[in-house]
Amino acid sequence: MWTAIPARVKECIAEMRSRWIHPHFAAYLCLKRTAFRDGSENGMHPDFQEFFDTYLRVTGAPTEKPYLRLFLDHMPSESNKWLNPNLGRGGEKLVTLLTVVMS
Repeated sequence: MWTAIPARVKECIAEMRSRWIHPHFAAYLCLKRTAFRDGSENGMHPDFQEFFDTYLRVTGAPTEKPYLRLFLDHMPSESNKWLNPNLGRGGEKLVTLLTVVMS
């Protein structure tokens, strides 16, 4: 069993947000997880909402933006710290794009 040390978690989040990583990287991780779970990269139906709820939802975050935005391709700031829950728009295009990238 492990115990999260809040100060260390805060440092790790700051480190992640300081690196320039494509903002759709979390969606890519969701696709990789779905492909592993399903045993195939063909015909995937990823549940972005469930993935973001599991890994990026933060208790105490603003109601209208409940997810921590870890992956940025620009300088981190308070104004880009949170991500809104509207993950469904463009989902099919994103699946197609990232499936091509994965292959």
